[in-house]
Parts: sequence; structure tokens; C-alpha cells
Amino acid sequence: MGFLDWMKGRGSARGSPDPENESMPARHETRKGNAICIRSSSEWISDGVGVYEWRHHIGNSVEGYHGGLEVSRHGGEGSWSWSNARPSLQAAENAALRMGERWNLEMGPEMERIANIQQGYSESRNRREGTAKERGRSWER
Repeated sequence: MGFLDWMKGRGSARGSPDPENESMPARHETRKGNAICIRSSSEWISDGVGVYEWRHHIGNSVEGYHGGLEVSRHGGEGSWSWSNARPSLQAAENAALRMGERWNLEMGPEMERIANIQQGYSESRNRREGTAKERGRSWER
């Protein structure tokens, strides 16, 4: 069985229904109120400064396929957003990737601000550590 068959919910590679997707109730809805069932999810991607993580999802509803984006701050509960229905899996995947790109562009200034704060903290800590060593005091606590 091919990947597209699995994504369309035609069972697992062994020819039986996919228990992971069958037992998972729909937790998401389209704007019209139709249930979206998640069919695949990417691995978590980190922002590089350790504040945000996100991952892409592909789901389907009676309306079609949907690209999704889940964003989590500090590993907590994530916020979800879904695209409008798309006619194909590839179109939904492209929508999910564009959602991630847009989120990164919007959050760019915030990520830069956080990185600058972390850099300043690191430089300050290094100066304090150097001063303690010069005075013969242990920095380790």
C-alpha cells in the first residue's frame, strides 16, 4: 500500500485499518464545523532560542484536505490553526509549510529580541565568572 492510500485512510501497510488514526477522535474543526482528522504530523521544530516549537499537520475533513500548524511555547499546550480545504494532500502540505513560514516571519523580531536578551545574559554571566576567578573565588556553587 502506498503513502497516499495511508493518508486517505485506506488502512495500514498490512491491509488492516490503521488503529492509530481510527481510535483518535477528531479534536479540530473547520470553520464550517466539520471535524478534521489528523493524518500525519511532522517532528517538532525548535526556534533556535528555546522558546517556541512548532510542527506541521495534514488532516482531512468532508470538505477536503487541510494543512495545519501547531505552535507551543516552552513545551506547553499548543495553539492550532488550519488552512481552508484543499483538493489534494500536496496542496494541504504546501499550505501547512506556508503557514509555518508566515509564522516565522511574524515572529522574527520577537525571536531576535529573545536572542539578544539571552546573549546579554550570557555575556554578563561570563564577566561575573571571570571576575570571580580573578579574585580567587569559586564560581561553582
